[in-house]
Amino acid sequence: MKQFKFYIAVMCLVALGSVTLKAQEAVSSSGGDGLSPDGAVSFTIGQMAYTNYSGQDGAVSAGVQQTYEITVVTGIEREEIQLDLVAYPNPTTDFLHLKIDGGNSGELSYQLYNLQGQIVSKNQLNNDRAVIDMKDLPRSAYFLKVLGDRQVLKTFKIIKN
Repeated sequence: MKQFKFYIAVMCLVALGSVTLKAQEAVSSSGGDGLSPDGAVSFTIGQMAYTNYSGQDGAVSAGVQQTYEITVVTGIEREEIQLDLVAYPNPTTDFLHLKIDGGNSGELSYQLYNLQGQIVSKNQLNNDRAVIDMKDLPRSAYFLKVLGDRQVLKTFKIIKN
């Protein structure tokens, strides 16, 4: 009986040792790889079975070779806005004047920040000149950001005396 159990155990080990995993392997008639300085390509001819599943949230392809694409974003082109922005007087005591020159400025706005990064004043800029009331603000340094198209066009450091 002991010999029988030993024989079964040895046979199981031999059977398990001869089994190999066949992941990403298929019976096909031909295939190969091609390399060049510009890229590489792999191909399979005669793959007998593949399946595509697609839905609203995405797609899945089951087969030996899958497409794999790497996209590198090298930069985002932005249309440059040519504006001349001037904030005066600086230092100021009561009112800060903002002058905008440079043609079609589009939709502009400003945000005035204190040194803690909190917005203390903000508004849309409708003309080529704006007056920002700072008389009720404490003496300190402030940052005035002028925004256009949801991007910062210019930042001024303003001193309030």
